[in-house]
Amino acid sequence: MFGAEFKADCILELSNLEAREYWRVVPSIPAEQETLPLPLKWVFTYKIDTDGFLTRCRSYIIIRGDLQEESIILSIYIAILVVYSFRIAYTIAAHFDLEMK
Repeated sequence: MFGAEFKADCILELSNLEAREYWRVVPSIPAEQETLPLPLKWVFTYKIDTDGFLTRCRSYIIIRGDLQEESIILSIYIAILVVYSFRIAYTIAAHFDLEMK
């Protein structure tokens, strides 16, 4: 039904990503190599205004992060936990008017 609109937005999304140099073309990788590139996935959504009318057909290209190596995922989780711990410590210090070093 909205195939032409989604196709136009896909072309716009790809041109925006290429303009920002978000990826590069790599030669084909042999199947026996340990690390393979992560596959991409298209997500299609509808943008609706406050009255419930369709305003835009939107497409996103995302990376399948669930297929990422465990060591990389673990380091990302650790980094996120450090940030949250840091924020919690500052919040407690600010609440009780403490000084931090």
